[in-house]
Amino acid sequence: MSSPLKVAIAGLGTIGSGTFKLLGEQSKILQRRCGRHIQLVAIADSDRRKLAEFSHHGIRGYDDALPMASADGIDVVVELIGGSEGIAKT
Repeated sequence: MSSPLKVAIAGLGTIGSGTFKLLGEQSKILQRRCGRHIQLVAIADSDRRKLAEFSHHGIRGYDDALPMASADGIDVVVELIGGSEGIAKT
């Protein structure tokens, strides 16, 4: 079997935490469909409480997504940073 696809998630809000959960709960189905294991290796969120809640089982936690995206050992970064803080209101 091929090596696992190493995935990182940036953003642990509603969608990011749901993706985290899905990757864990549906790993066997995803492996069958994709032909290789998908391994979550890193997460990023500016909220350190969320990082503490989600980083376990060898998953690296980052408080900034940019260093995570350039870290070794990550094949895919799923960017799920939401919010409207940076959107100008008209």
